[in-house]
This record gives sequence, structure tokens and C-alpha cells, in this order.
Amino acid sequence: MPLVNYSSSEDEAVNQNKATSLKRKRPAAYSGELPPLPASFHDLYATNARVATTDDPNLHGGRKRHIPHIEGNWPTHVYLEWRPSSAELKILTELVSATGNGSDQIHSLLQSDLSTPLPLHISLSRSLVLHTHQREQFQDVIATKIRSSAVRPFKIDFNSLAWYPNHDNTRWFLSLSAARPKQNELNRLLDACNRSAKQLQQPTLYLPENIEDSAGQAKVTKKAQAEATLKDEANINSNIPDCSDSFHVSLAWSLSQPSEYVVSDLRKLTFEQLSAFFDGVKVKIGNTVSTVTVST
Repeated sequence: MPLVNYSSSEDEAVNQNKATSLKRKRPAAYSGELPPLPASFHDLYATNARVATTDDPNLHGGRKRHIPHIEGNWPTHVYLEWRPSSAELKILTELVSATGNGSDQIHSLLQSDLSTPLPLHISLSRSLVLHTHQREQFQDVIATKIRSSAVRPFKIDFNSLAWYPNHDNTRWFLSLSAARPKQNELNRLLDACNRSAKQLQQPTLYLPENIEDSAGQAKVTKKAQAEATLKDEANINSNIPDCSDSFHVSLAWSLSQPSEYVVSDLRKLTFEQLSAFFDGVKVKIGNTVSTVTVST
């Protein structure tokens, strides 16, 4: 089939139409900066893909699964998430390197195996185990109690560095301690999370000097209540337990207890003031992460 031959006048018209079309489709000048991703985007990819359904410590640097995988059980965790800036990540990396002194026994929590920065967190619950029928109930209960705590977006300063063991002393964590914020936000959020856990008969976190009554409800001693009142500058929720010394962000971990040599080196370290801003609480149930925003 022969090609269609256009006259010269038709050629000019076609070329003009093409030029006009190109002008319309040309994108705006690139500014060099991409717009930030929405905060909810990070929640979609917050969990690594499962590599096995059985507990194989060889796949996790020798770590043992704290909660065994059982069909119908949903590991659950409530926490505040901190994504350090590039400058903050550099400071944290230097701290881990100085503390580890090059030891391969200390594993950083700052980056993935592909050198991608990882989010850090402050725990507001233990590792909980929900049954399938409890998932929606827990989500509703904790969202209600967090919002009723009347916590507004707040900032936390980090003031010291130390090694802490987990509950069963199977791992030790290099952690930044969080200073008590002025409006007692950490204790107020922890109280909301602990009350949510109790409602679903789950274990609580960080309750100081408590005893359990016959109904399983924690009774805080008068001494703890008095100390909480004295420390509460704003006199907000002064009757809740004061667990200010327990909040921290873990930067690295080790399977063995750090030697006195490593601990003594830690005491000599100094670092720039670090802080983090929070406007929501993360609730992770299984592989699903959602955010409960605090009052504004």
C-alpha cells in the first residue's frame, strides 16, 4: 500500500499541530526536590516479609522468636515511631560504632541489611498476643483511650545512653533514654495503653511498685502516687503511675551481656542533644500497622 502524500501546505499544518501538542504536554521545570511521601505510606511497608513459619534463629542473627507463630494468634505492639533525619542518623551511627568498638557481637538497629534507614520506636506496650476475634475490639478500645488521654503533639528529648536487658535476659539493647516531657505525655499514653491491655486481659508494661488484687487490677502504692504528683509540673493526670525512667529508644542489640569494658567506654561518651516530635501512636497487629493521631 503506498504512503499518503501530503501537499506542502498540509505538511506545515501537521507540523504546527505537533508542535502545539508538544508544548501542551511539556512538564513544568523540575525543582530538584520530590514531594514528601504521606505518613501513611510508611505503614504499608512497615513489616518485613516472613521468611519462615518456624522459629529458626539462624535466619535472625541468633535471635529467638519471643512469641511463637501460631495460627489464629496476632502479635501486637503499640509504640511511638521516630524516623531520624540524616544528620541525626549520622550521630546515632557514630554512637553505635563507638560503643561496639567494631565488635561483630553488637548488631545495629539503625539500618537494614540493604543499608536502608530503619524507623526507631518507644514502646507503649509489651509484645501482646490477640486472638482473631479481638483485633477490631483492641483497635477500637485503644483508639478511644488514647484520644481520651487528651495528649497533644509533643516533643521528647533524649538525655542518656545505657544497656538494658529484655524481660527474659536473652538480649541486651543499647538504648537512648527519653527525658520526661513537660506535660507528662509518655505516662499518659502508657496509662491509656495499659488500661486497654487490661480490658482484653493482656499484660501491662512498666507499672512501678504495683500489686495485683483478686480481680487482676493493678494497685499503685501511695509512695508511687506521691512521687508522680511531685514530678508532675502541670498537675495533669498526677494519679497515674510514673514510669518516666523506663522509656527508651533501642539503637543496637547483643545476645550476650556487654562486658564491663564496653559499659565503662559507654560512660565516657558524649553526644549532641537529640529530640523527636510525635503526633500519633502506632498500633501494629500482625503485619498491619495503623496510626492513632493524638489531639490537636
